[in-house]
Amino acid sequence: MQPKNVPLPSNILSLWWGYMDETFNPWVITDLVSATISKRWYEILQYNNSLWLEELRLHWINFLVNNFGLWNLNLDEIMITNWATAWIDLSSRYILQWKYNSVVFSPIYDTALESLKRNSKDVISLPLNLFWEENWELIDWYKLEEVMKQETTKLVYINPNFHNPTWIIFDENFKRKLYDLAKKYWVVILEDDPYKLYNFENNELWSNIVDMDEKKDNVIYLNSVSKVFFPWVRIWFLVSNPEFIRWISELQKYSTSSPNLIMQWVTIEAFERGEIDKSIAHYTQTIAEKSWIIISEMRKNWIMSDNSIIDFSNSKWWFYLWWRFNNWVNTTDLQQEALNHWVTFVPWKIYWIQNEYNDSLRIAYAQISKKDIPEAVSRLKGLLSSKGLN
Repeated sequence: MQPKNVPLPSNILSLWWGYMDETFNPWVITDLVSATISKRWYEILQYNNSLWLEELRLHWINFLVNNFGLWNLNLDEIMITNWATAWIDLSSRYILQWKYNSVVFSPIYDTALESLKRNSKDVISLPLNLFWEENWELIDWYKLEEVMKQETTKLVYINPNFHNPTWIIFDENFKRKLYDLAKKYWVVILEDDPYKLYNFENNELWSNIVDMDEKKDNVIYLNSVSKVFFPWVRIWFLVSNPEFIRWISELQKYSTSSPNLIMQWVTIEAFERGEIDKSIAHYTQTIAEKSWIIISEMRKNWIMSDNSIIDFSNSKWWFYLWWRFNNWVNTTDLQQEALNHWVTFVPWKIYWIQNEYNDSLRIAYAQISKKDIPEAVSRLKGLLSSKGLN
């Protein structure tokens, strides 16, 4: 399988990792960095404390309230980390201490899964019912409660809105049931919510789990600049109770020292100039257009059709596309074969705790250009035809 973050040859059309669209003006970063250095000079080139810039936290509180629906959010309940992996690692390391178990709903974001593996005694995987099989519940609630009532279970990880990798939405009933179980058995929920603004069809998005937890004792909420501006900025935000923030900031102090000071001030500058609002408007419109193109091309090429041998998951709308073959296909092997057709995608095995499922795949199209999408779909069709899968 192609290693993550290894550049592909330019003649291979990549439907691989979920990078952001690349048509928003990158020169804005030059202007922001230049303005930041001019204003702050050596102040931003020195060591910084492990906490954060208060100015940036104030901007982000306003942003979360206006765009993500959070409420009852205080300054001492928010902190900044360098990246998502740092946030997940710091939180899970503090909670799990290598002696407690965590729970995931699989398939699950691979980076979160790997971080939990490294900080848990054991990671317990509950499969999501992605294709409405056997019953209409997304998970086995009885099994989840049996797991959560165990004293060794301390943490549950979830993407509540447009879950990565399946792109499903967890509704109000699911969130409330999950929170009630967490509160009952004193388990912490890690609520990772970076995709909420990519709601192309204006689906109903229910209350945040963190808002169900008035004291924020059982929920830690995460959001980021990466999915609304540029991933390169590497600024992420954690919301929890002040006591948890204090302990996590201590871990951060001796792990990564402090959040990147230049990038904190660049993000402040971007907020004040309205550049983040511009990037959000650009990304949501452009990626929505790409989704319409790729779906149209898949229907045109009979990949999406009533007679297709492919089932698509019960997603509402797409930043990614997820499918499963009606007959079992090893998609790791298929992905290697795809390179011979000058196209690539992600097989599902990396999104499961033991690589136990491998008959499905993910298509990502946020980065690929609009003009290349029809050719990429055509190459996928050629691959499926060559394997007798059409």
